[in-house]
Amino acid sequence: AIDITSGQNITISYCHFTNHNKLILLTPSDDFAKETNVYLTLHHNYFNNVIQRIPRARWANVHIYNNLYKNIGNKDRNFGYSLGIGIGCNFIVENNFFENSQYAIIDWFDKSKIKEQSLALLYYKGNIPSLKDEIITYSQTDELNNYKIHLKEEKVFIIPYYYELEDSTLIKRKVAKYAGVKDKIEIRN
Repeated sequence: AIDITSGQNITISYCHFTNHNKLILLTPSDDFAKETNVYLTLHHNYFNNVIQRIPRARWANVHIYNNLYKNIGNKDRNFGYSLGIGIGCNFIVENNFFENSQYAIIDWFDKSKIKEQSLALLYYKGNIPSLKDEIITYSQTDELNNYKIHLKEEKVFIIPYYYELEDSTLIKRKVAKYAGVKDKIEIRN
């Protein structure tokens, strides 16, 4: 639904995405794989009955907080994943609510035709459920498939804006209520 090939300071917030397969792709191929100062922020979004790429990214700084992920993947066709972390990415994932994922919350994509890879890094805190080994998968098998070498105890980039985290136990109810268009807007001439 959303392909972002380049750009800076991109925010997607208070949206309701439903019934889609490949949702958000950031810097989609090796042609775009270079170190940049691309920032993507996802906050207070409701992802419902989406299969994968929420987002799938490479060579970017991605901040994901206070989102609701519900019914991710399809148990009959594509088990899917929520966060697709690729080469050169820095992910900060805070206070999200993941409910009923069929496959995995995180899928790592470290392979690239580029010989000099940059290790993808992940900082997470306050998510329900907590992100841990049992819900992490790898699309390729190589020496980088050790979850712990990606994980950092401190934020992996400087967030260039002010934000306030909400309690992740409240996200399920609040985001489902406020994300997306709720009322029709009447336009008068």
